Amino acid sequence: MNTYKAVVSFGDGRPFETTIEAKNGQEAHDSGFRVHPGARVIRILGVFSEHLPPTPKIAFSSPSKKKSVTASCRRGGSCFPFAKKKVIERAIEMRKDGMSYLNISIELGVGKTTVRKWMLKAKVP
Repeated sequence: MNTYKAVVSFGDGRPFETTIEAKNGQEAHDSGFRVHPGARVIRILGVFSEHLPPTPKIAFSSPSKKKSVTASCRRGGSCFPFAKKKVIERAIEMRKDGMSYLNISIELGVGKTTVRKWMLKAKVP
């Protein structure tokens, strides 16, 4: 839920500012009319505060093997170097076990092209 700042006007020339809790701007607009019946205009000024869930750590594991790799990787290569190395090693193992680039990328949370580049660099078919 986000907190939106809005201006409510009843047409009497004295608009006032208020805050509205809602998931998105459309719901904030609709909620404003429910909270202030008789309002002629409700103008959403913007998000006053945004509540985002924390980013989770990604755990990589394979059901066929008991090895797992835990890393806090994001797309764009923002892994710690040692974690990235383990993810690449895990991708190479998965490819040698016969998994496709697409399945490896889905399981590891990286792009298919990234997996392809790792395999070309490691000379794994």
